[in-house]
Amino acid sequence: MERLSLVDSNNQNAALYGQIEKALGAIPNVFRMAANSTPVLGAVWAGFGAAASGRLPAVLVEKISVAVSNANRCEYCAAARTFLGLKAGATADEMAAAQTGQGNNAKETAALRFALVLLRDRGHVSDGEVAEVHEHYSAEEILEIVHVESLTTFTNTINNSMNTPVDFPLVTLIEV
Repeated sequence: MERLSLVDSNNQNAALYGQIEKALGAIPNVFRMAANSTPVLGAVWAGFGAAASGRLPAVLVEKISVAVSNANRCEYCAAARTFLGLKAGATADEMAAAQTGQGNNAKETAALRFALVLLRDRGHVSDGEVAEVHEHYSAEEILEIVHVESLTTFTNTINNSMNTPVDFPLVTLIEV
């Protein structure tokens, strides 16, 4: 059971809920949980907007999120981001592989592994690790990888700590 209540639409969050519903077709529980604080809801939604408007392909954004969610043992985000990855064109096998940091090619794998190193080492990456990802990605794209890892960790923490009910098809977390 969730530790805080899921918040329905109200005067404080109506504008954001309208944007979320227009974009996603519904208000997923992660946003209903974040709405316990309107500024937090705004930050989460703005983070999603920044990720969606960047240079990284939507499928890669979702794969990074799934890898980080799996590492953080967040069932909610693993399910939600797998669902979104499938909608963006990934296969179920590709999303499962992404949970363990495996992409479709060397470029995708470099992004997934960099995101997992960011998570594991709390951002304290080596010059060599940055150089490795920079072989495949521009500076702008590298910062977007950092953003997606950070945003995903933020939503993982919300959902893990508050036991947000999963409202997407369940995904089995993979031991790595």
